[in-house]
Amino acid sequence: MLYDAAEFEQTQRNLDEVFDEACTIYQIVYEKAARFKKAGRCNFVWNVAGRALCHFYALETEGDKVLVPLTVARNLAKKRRR
Repeated sequence: MLYDAAEFEQTQRNLDEVFDEACTIYQIVYEKAARFKKAGRCNFVWNVAGRALCHFYALETEGDKVLVPLTVARNLAKKRRR
């Protein structure tokens, strides 16, 4: 629904609108999760809008960026949690 496509990369929607909606979803979910002290509730927003949020963050931050396959990012995240 957010992308009007199966994946973020396939969206034909205006990216500013997608980013605005993704950030709004994030804000609502984050505030509710913080209020109830249940970080697990943030899973929803990352499942729904994660790719748009990551893309938005990459565009909005200065400095060099590196694109990595999702499997590599997941492996790095798993190693970091240990």
